[in-house]
Amino acid sequence: MNYKHEDSQEYQYLVKRVLHGDTNAFSTIIKNTEGLVTQIVYKMIPNSEGRKDIAQEVYLKVFQNLKSFRFQSKISTWIAQITYNTFLNFLDKKNLYFPTLSQILINLMMKHLKY
Repeated sequence: MNYKHEDSQEYQYLVKRVLHGDTNAFSTIIKNTEGLVTQIVYKMIPNSEGRKDIAQEVYLKVFQNLKSFRFQSKISTWIAQITYNTFLNFLDKKNLYFPTLSQILINLMMKHLKY
């Protein structure tokens, strides 16, 4: 199954199975969403160092918080948000920051004004 064509009933069944201890069901969720997570992580982290750790941390958080998922959105949307938040936590731990668009524009304007 591709994360772009999610069947809500199938995911509800998979989540229920995971919550009852079925590790194969969680493997299916990972398999179905790993392309999405990889795409997000690779776009946010330019070097390979840390990418695998972040992806593993994402799925650990997914597993730990699966009982709180209420199917108010697609599971891929929920996992994408966890991926993004995990990335932000990674930046905080490394004392890095991810500039907002307004910060980038202000910096560009300031550089332009100096010349």
